[in-house]
Amino acid sequence: MLVTTYMNNGNWKATFRSSDVNPDFFVYRPKDLNELLPWDFIDHGIKKSFLKKEYHLALKSTETPPCDVGNCTRCGVCS
Repeated sequence: MLVTTYMNNGNWKATFRSSDVNPDFFVYRPKDLNELLPWDFIDHGIKKSFLKKEYHLALKSTETPPCDVGNCTRCGVCS
C-alpha cells in the first residue's frame, strides 16, 4: 500500500481507489475496547483499564474528580 501510494505521488485517494482495501472498515467500524487499538503501542504510562473506565464515564457525561498529582494511583502515571 505504501509503495503504491509513493507511485501515486502520495495520493492516498487514488491508491485506495485501485486497491481492494476498504478504508471505511478501519475508520468507521465499531471497535471492541479489548482489541488492540491503533494507539495502544504508545507508552504514556496510563493503564488501559483506566482509559476504558474514563471512556464509559464520558459516555454518561460524568467527570472524574481531579487527582492528587504525585500521590494518586488511579491511572498509573504517578505509581
